[in-house]
Amino acid sequence: MFSEICIIDFFISSEYSNRILLSVTAFELIHYSTGGDVNPAKEEIRNMENDTNLIKRVVNELERFGIQKNLSGYTFIRKAVLLAYNDFGIVQEITHRLYPTIAETHDSTPSKVERCIRHAIDMATFTSNGLINATFGRKPTNGQFIAEIADGLRVEDGII
Repeated sequence: MFSEICIIDFFISSEYSNRILLSVTAFELIHYSTGGDVNPAKEEIRNMENDTNLIKRVVNELERFGIQKNLSGYTFIRKAVLLAYNDFGIVQEITHRLYPTIAETHDSTPSKVERCIRHAIDMATFTSNGLINATFGRKPTNGQFIAEIADGLRVEDGII
């Protein structure tokens, strides 16, 4: 689960000695502090990815807007739309919740996630059939693009 094992040292005071050194692996610490769920963000996305119908609809929307599948941003946008579909409030906290959640599942950084999503939208804006410009009137922000797709899917499903 972890590519490398981290050792965390705790010092515990006791009556018999000044300090006792206790070493615990990061896996053990996370395992016990989360009740056994090692990575809640990965688990949430894994659960969403079991809904193949929703994923197909997200992929169709991304294809319709001209997002290229060979870009890292494609995968990040797909996951962002899935997260926004289930919790639309995450779009309002894009830099504090959405990017870090996606970055954690891909062993990346939030700034790289933001940059890759922006690049994918830029490429689609300049190379696609003009649907992005027709829909937004200009190049959308990452949040606007993700919200447009997620909200459209939510409306289709009767989720308000």
